[in-house]
Amino acid sequence: ARDRGAKLFGTAGSEQKRAFLSALDLDKVMNSRSLDFADEVRAATQGRGVDVVLNALSGSGIDKSLECLAPFGRMIEIGKRDLAEDKPIGLRSLYRNNAYSVIDL
Repeated sequence: ARDRGAKLFGTAGSEQKRAFLSALDLDKVMNSRSLDFADEVRAATQGRGVDVVLNALSGSGIDKSLECLAPFGRMIEIGKRDLAEDKPIGLRSLYRNNAYSVIDL
């Protein structure tokens, strides 16, 4: 992705995991537990959002991840908790021609 000019952002819940992501030389590393990461992503992209979100968060984290998408963006869900519990997502978050895909790893 970086070879194609993409900026890479990452989130993690623990300091240890954020340090690991920082060592990968991502453009921005944020705390997924604070849920402020959506605001940080919008600020870092001048309000545009990102083209792709690879998500493993559950609950409110899914909604916040969807908020990060730019128009025509794609969210790829690899988390299992909300899927196993058959939790709904709001369709409003897909209003800007966004796609939501689930991959069972």
